[in-house]
Amino acid sequence: MGLWHGIRAFQVFGAGTSVGKTLVSAGLVRAADAQNFRPIYLKPIGTGPAQDSDEIFVQRYGLKGRNIDRAKVLERLDYPVSPPLAAVMTFNERLKQGLTDDWDVPTDAKIQRGIEANLRGTAAAAYAKVGGLTAWIETAGGVLSPSFEGTPQADLYRQFRFPTILVCDPNLGGISNSIAAYEALKIRGYQVYGTLILEDNQWQNHAYIHKYFDNKVPLKAFLKAPPPRNKNPAADHEAMEAWYEHTAPTFNEMVQRFVELEETREHKLHLMRAGAPVIFWWPFTQHGLIDNEDKLTVVDSAHNDFLNVYDPNVTEPGAPQLKPMFDASASWWTQALGHGNMELTLEAAAAAARYGHVLHPKVVHEPAFDLAEKLLQFVGGGWAERVFYSDNGSTAMEVALKMAMRVAGHRVPPENKLDAHTWGVIGLRGAYHGDTVGAMDATQKDAFKSEWHSERGAWLDAPTVGFVNGKVTVRGGILGYDFTEEFDSLDEVYDVDKRTGSDLALRYSNAIETALRAHAVAGQVFGAVVIEPMLMGAGGMKFVDPLFQHMLVTTARSLSGILLPKPARSHLTIPIIFDEVFVGLGRLGTLTTTQALKLTPDIAVYAKMLTGGVMPLAATLATEDVFNAFIGLEKEKALNHGHSYTANPISCAVASRSIDLIQRELSFGLELCTAKAMWLSHENRAGRKKVDTVWSVWSPEFINAVSRFRNVEDVMALGMVLAIRLKDGASDGYTSASAETFFEPACKMGGPLEFGMHLRTLGNVAYFMTNSLDTPPAIVREVEAKILQLWTTTPLDGAKEWAEVTNLPSGATLGQFLVPGPRVEADEDAVLSTERQDNETSEQATHKENLEQDPPARADQQDVRSELSGARQAVPAALAVHEESYWRHQQPNAKSVETSETNGNARLPDEERLLKMMGSSGDEEKIFQQWVEEALGSDTEDELDEISDDESDIHHTEDSQVVEEYGSEDSEGEQDDSDEDSDEDSDEDSDEDSDEDSDVDEMEHEERQQRRDKLNIVDAPRHKK
Repeated sequence: MGLWHGIRAFQVFGAGTSVGKTLVSAGLVRAADAQNFRPIYLKPIGTGPAQDSDEIFVQRYGLKGRNIDRAKVLERLDYPVSPPLAAVMTFNERLKQGLTDDWDVPTDAKIQRGIEANLRGTAAAAYAKVGGLTAWIETAGGVLSPSFEGTPQADLYRQFRFPTILVCDPNLGGISNSIAAYEALKIRGYQVYGTLILEDNQWQNHAYIHKYFDNKVPLKAFLKAPPPRNKNPAADHEAMEAWYEHTAPTFNEMVQRFVELEETREHKLHLMRAGAPVIFWWPFTQHGLIDNEDKLTVVDSAHNDFLNVYDPNVTEPGAPQLKPMFDASASWWTQALGHGNMELTLEAAAAAARYGHVLHPKVVHEPAFDLAEKLLQFVGGGWAERVFYSDNGSTAMEVALKMAMRVAGHRVPPENKLDAHTWGVIGLRGAYHGDTVGAMDATQKDAFKSEWHSERGAWLDAPTVGFVNGKVTVRGGILGYDFTEEFDSLDEVYDVDKRTGSDLALRYSNAIETALRAHAVAGQVFGAVVIEPMLMGAGGMKFVDPLFQHMLVTTARSLSGILLPKPARSHLTIPIIFDEVFVGLGRLGTLTTTQALKLTPDIAVYAKMLTGGVMPLAATLATEDVFNAFIGLEKEKALNHGHSYTANPISCAVASRSIDLIQRELSFGLELCTAKAMWLSHENRAGRKKVDTVWSVWSPEFINAVSRFRNVEDVMALGMVLAIRLKDGASDGYTSASAETFFEPACKMGGPLEFGMHLRTLGNVAYFMTNSLDTPPAIVREVEAKILQLWTTTPLDGAKEWAEVTNLPSGATLGQFLVPGPRVEADEDAVLSTERQDNETSEQATHKENLEQDPPARADQQDVRSELSGARQAVPAALAVHEESYWRHQQPNAKSVETSETNGNARLPDEERLLKMMGSSGDEEKIFQQWVEEALGSDTEDELDEISDDESDIHHTEDSQVVEEYGSEDSEGEQDDSDEDSDEDSDEDSDEDSDEDSDVDEMEHEERQQRRDKLNIVDAPRHKK
């Protein structure tokens, strides 16, 4: 966000306390007002007495006593200490007065919404009167000083990513503080438009700072210090007015330049939109179908689950021109911990500074070594012994194929040289393993392949798992015989141990053996079995029956003697390759698929989520037997494969930290624990035998509903992934446009959280996945609501629990979709009709014909190229687009009043309790089962559903503990000067008292507290994970 129609908003950060932020803010407001830029001033966080509040100073000297309502502090607490400590002290004071239940806690979410509401409302009002305005938003303390919840303010405001003015520190030690503050802003993706510092004749910091920031920021300035405070109020006011008149030219120039820089920024977004089709050759894109710029997505930045997308068509005053779009593809399946994750960013920065890049052959560095150990322990545990690094999934698969073919063929004598046309792999029809030549050859030819592609293998049709008309269904074809089998739950389908003795397992085995023997009789030999375990991604998001893949591997291994090249060693089995590029490392809810399939491979490949979506990196894991096939005294026998950036230290360092965070979220993440509880099957919930190992962040009620619509073939969800397959007749497959056409309206729908969706489809399949393992449930519920509204005219509040949705009045459009019953006949207008498809096909044919006769006009491309060339020279480097932030509606560490209304799941005991329960025990499943049963036991289950997150307004410990934790912030001195003399006026201010008396009924409160005690919901401070 950070860009609204009719408003230019800027943020004033300080390198520390007592550096003059309010003094500078008032000067900027005064200059903006003089140039008719209609300023408003906001200070989101303040602490201290009301009479020392900064908005008073800005009203007096910035607005000159006029329109004083345009300067305000949004959230203020009376205690003049650091914001977290002020919050605790305020809570304790209210506790003594018995006024805690209704305290409207100043949470991060509330502050973020307050900023947006003030900017939007003021912009709309001002634009209606005059047109356009500026906003100057002052922070409290230093760049990393905490909010009331303890979040560093540079992180708190990242969702807006306002262009920034940094007020540097003129005091002793201020040079270091100023440089550190600048770097903290840059590493978070802020654009620092300028620096300003007050002169101090003793320390002379301004001279060094002014030179240091040469070529780093577009604008630098320093000002003479204001006069000392005069005890005579009239004289003091006169002196300050004189100082502002003297510095007016500097402030005027700064305001004018800041506005120009924002205009340049917006122009750059326009230029990118027009210039991209001229200079880019996009992957998987038919450029001939790009007939207008509205089909392009201009991303200014990304944060958490959202891309911040530029919309030049906004005309409503105060409406955002940078709109948050839910990244439904997780940016091609790479994101694991959210866009712009700061822990991964810091790891990348540290490794870049320590290493840059280091070559890998016979070289070891700590990031690569640590990552290899973790991969072997967590995803290769029990089978893998070696790690080979490469740079992406496709090249990692090339490595895997070379490994497998060497194992299978290294004992073949030279005179029995293998025929390349009969030497291949066993795979699944429709599989995808990458775009490099070898990876393409290991799959069937389809829309992804090139003229150089040559199929090298045998392909089997894989039965799939999905929800059809509300039932868990496995269906497919075996030797020409189509079958369908229904199950009561996903647990049954993924209980491979139990199913291996079933009739279906025997039919699978017989069909696989028959097919493989036929290929062997025909003279074909194989070097590997290659599968995407459990889920085939680019091939159509097909969830493969795990029993089929289990039987394929075991049957192929048993037939190794006839499948491998001759002569094969008696003990040699055909190598098995798991392509876990997409499904590994938590995407399906587990680090690896080996547990679900009940077998291990010889080679496995990991990429995408490996670095949390920050850096390119891939790893191919192998057994020691595979490694030994390359050992010898001849260089030719080695695995002579590699890349310039193999084992890049930056990528390895980020990946190592990413695995730590993924492991933590999968084991202890509250959002995922809640999702697991949501998917507890009815029989397990009643008998409490075990916790389900098969679950998803997507609601089972939602999946049930969608599976009943007439134009839906099937629906399936596992872990973070949701796939909806539409019926599309003869045009099924990747080249179909049915899913894109049908789901496009959902991408533009509004909702309580006000975000759109950026969606990529695979023919007749629409897929959605969260970008983080801790995506707030409120976001997932709203995405579900947008999807359901394609079939219903009833507006849905995505923040509500599905249990509430089912309680709609009888006859409501949506109610029938969420209960067992006959397949729903959806509204004809909502269903993708044949006529709509025909129209679309006709339009595409017409467009294609026009292309062949007269290609799209390119007359203006030279002008765009010229402008691009000029822009490269004219636009300062400091204006490069950086990461935009979009705040999470429900902060992971803020389960307070602000998030309780949007949390669509029952509340479980908090994370700290779970961690204590874990203790030193290694039996995580048992401990987690106990933890969930405490919440979902038969005598507390209903009570749990009734408990609202309103209970968690704020939690506390003894004052001594809190003071110990936040004491350092207090000593830091979170107060700035609001005028020329910093020893009398505080910069951590206050506004009018917003506390209200509790109106909660006493008996109701006691009952609620009893339920809290019963469920071990303890009063403890919430901390960021």
